[in-house]
Amino acid sequence: MSRLCQESIMKLNGKKMLDDEIMNFYIDVLKRRYPSTRIAIFSTFFFEKIRRAFLDNVDKEKEYLSCERWLKKAGVDFTQLEFIFVPVNFSRHWTLVLFCLQSTRIAQTHFRPSHLRETLDAMNSEFLRLSVLPKETYYDTVYDLVNRAKEVRNSLEHRESNPQLLFEISAPCAFTLDSLPITHTIPQDAVLLASDYIVWQYKRFGINYNRSDFLINEVVTPKQRSSWECGVFVLFFIRIFVQFHPKTLPEYIALLQKFQASEEKELVKQAAGL
Repeated sequence: MSRLCQESIMKLNGKKMLDDEIMNFYIDVLKRRYPSTRIAIFSTFFFEKIRRAFLDNVDKEKEYLSCERWLKKAGVDFTQLEFIFVPVNFSRHWTLVLFCLQSTRIAQTHFRPSHLRETLDAMNSEFLRLSVLPKETYYDTVYDLVNRAKEVRNSLEHRESNPQLLFEISAPCAFTLDSLPITHTIPQDAVLLASDYIVWQYKRFGINYNRSDFLINEVVTPKQRSSWECGVFVLFFIRIFVQFHPKTLPEYIALLQKFQASEEKELVKQAAGL
């Protein structure tokens, strides 16, 4: 097992955004701990390589073939894959794209009406308690309420603009997962770039997909409270999926809500022996 450098260890022990070394270290831990021929978790360097392939004067085929060599070394068989996780670092913020390739088990849904009511009722109780809260916890509680209110608003807006959420979505498709309390933070181009490589791979096996075949949907996820936590949440999103193997998206969302994403950092530190 690779070891983290001193600079990365300092980031883990402090309140710093996780770097590529930490992200890939823990991704390797998860792949060894929860092996599966159906799931591939790509390195954080994958997206940068794909993005480079679209630059002027760059041979896209050559860049894609270099990714192919990396996949072979990692033991990835594209013909067996159902799910691919692609960590994306865009404008110094970690986000995640989940591609569903051959599985038809994932159905898209966001906050159910009952979930919305439960969330709003809990928020109302917190608002009523504000007047009696001690000063040292008052502002943290207000910040949390604001974030939860944004989650509810974002969910409602997303349902209104995506009527297909009530129906099952067939593979191939893509889901974006982001921990910022705002919508549409993952540029659609990021998904299209990654899907272009997947389409290229499948054509080599005689399977003809188009980039437009990948319907893109945003998953409602737990939200970060600090600016540096984005990488921690991405690792949390990945672990929950590979550990529990949810059969539907509602089940996956329920698991994400059940556990504390911010505690994932301690699991990373434990894996690193810190």
